[in-house]
Amino acid sequence: MTRRRVLGLWLQSHEGNRLTLVYGLTADSVRQLVVSRFTFRVLLCITVSVFGIATTNPSVRAQDPLGVATQAHYVSNFPKFIEWPKSAFPSLQAPLVICVFGNKEFADSIAFFVQGETIRGRQISVRLAPALRDLHSCHLLYIGETETSSSRRKILDAVTHTNVLTVGETPDFLDSGGAFQFGYDDKLRFDVNLESVASAGLRIDSRLLALARHVQHVKRSNNDARN
Repeated sequence: MTRRRVLGLWLQSHEGNRLTLVYGLTADSVRQLVVSRFTFRVLLCITVSVFGIATTNPSVRAQDPLGVATQAHYVSNFPKFIEWPKSAFPSLQAPLVICVFGNKEFADSIAFFVQGETIRGRQISVRLAPALRDLHSCHLLYIGETETSSSRRKILDAVTHTNVLTVGETPDFLDSGGAFQFGYDDKLRFDVNLESVASAGLRIDSRLLALARHVQHVKRSNNDARN
């Protein structure tokens, strides 16, 4: 049995498809509820759709477990709408790899959401802060705001001209060459830089683009405009 913190709750994972949610505001009010993984995901989706994320203050958002879990839920679902070239995988059995530069709790939240899931027949692996030389083995790379500006630049440079989808949350992430950038207005949103997606040799499903707050389209050269 494993135990991890998601949404400010402690989740005890048992064999099979059952979870025990351990919750309570104080030690005297702790309660337990056994649910299926599917039920937990439904509860999360309902909570997010009804309440959203109602803060734009990063210091407040950093302490908001619902915001962290919602963002992790987005990241875990992005690969369902992205098509990687076959050459991005060393074999037909190779997993789809999500790499995380951020805190361990965020990586654990993503791992929870993808546990037991497959995408196009591939299992999903989550790795925390791999070495720069190993980033080419990632398929989705999340870079948290805990990384310094120079560190983010080195990470993005390391995956230039590779089939890696980059996701971040700093205000300048798209301008720095990132593909997906989280942002907040009335709730959690994301923006997309299609030029970065195309440079990575990836295809994005129009259904995902329809959910984006802003989409930066590929810039046309003067020669393209004349043609």
